[in-house]
Amino acid sequence: MNFKNALLDFDREEAEEILMLAFKNGNKTDLVPELITDVLTELGDEWERGELALSQIYMTGKICEGIIESIIPEEMKKNRTAAYTAVVTFNDYHVLGKKILYSILRSAGFNILDYGHGVSINGIIKRLKSDKIKFLLISTLMLHSALEIKELKKEIEKQGISVKIMVGGAPFIFDELLWKQVGADAMGKTPSDAINILNQWIN
Repeated sequence: MNFKNALLDFDREEAEEILMLAFKNGNKTDLVPELITDVLTELGDEWERGELALSQIYMTGKICEGIIESIIPEEMKKNRTAAYTAVVTFNDYHVLGKKILYSILRSAGFNILDYGHGVSINGIIKRLKSDKIKFLLISTLMLHSALEIKELKKEIEKQGISVKIMVGGAPFIFDELLWKQVGADAMGKTPSDAINILNQWIN
């Protein structure tokens, strides 16, 4: 069984054994990008094509997150990106999309802060300042929540906060120009999109 199949079978023990074998073969440095990130990206692409259920994406991400915390050496955890990235469900209480994104980004090595759900503009502004966030990822399910991102963007500019905004969720999939209308810097349809965009911003 390979790593991908172990994840799709929700077999954490088998998936962990495969990664431990990679450790024994001296591939610690390449483990995350080659075995975890690439597989999760592939699964995300399959979900986008309708070949996998959203629940499968969520569970595979959670399994990978748990495995990383349990077997990756401390020195590799220290090499994660600094915690200048945050994810939030803005003025919305549909949290599954955010949970999936959070789990997969952590699995891919990002040290990301979870701002929760139903957070107001003032609440986000306060956290952006205190945490010195550079990249804010916003997940929405409802159109009215997506449209309110425009007001958040205005307040961010008014406060002089330097932060890039990436948006995602159903409203932005249905209307592929909506992200520009609300003032976001990028839109990701899948977690793999988010990984690629963040890497571009960081580099």
